[in-house]
Amino acid sequence: MQSYFLLLSKDSTPLHHACANGHLRVVEHLCPLRGVDPTGPVDRDGRTASHLAALNGHADVVRYISGYSVTNDADNAGHLPITLAIENGHE
Repeated sequence: MQSYFLLLSKDSTPLHHACANGHLRVVEHLCPLRGVDPTGPVDRDGRTASHLAALNGHADVVRYISGYSVTNDADNAGHLPITLAIENGHE
C-alpha cells in the first residue's frame, strides 16, 4: 500500500503541503483515504495541517479539516492554529 504520510521537506506530508498552499480539492481527496489523519502528524515545528492552513489564511481548508475533529494543540512555539491566523492578519 502506498503511504500518504511520505515525509517531504521539514518532516511534512503531502497533506501538510496541500493545507499550507490552500489546495482544498487535494485536501478533500487526501483526508478520506485510509491512513491519512488530519489531526497529525506534526512537522518538525510541531505544526499539524490545521496550523499550516490557518497560518496561511486558508479558512476553507481549516473549515473542511475541522470536520475530522482537529485538535487545538499548540505547536513547538506555543501557538494554536487560531493564534497563527490572527497574528498573520487572517480572520
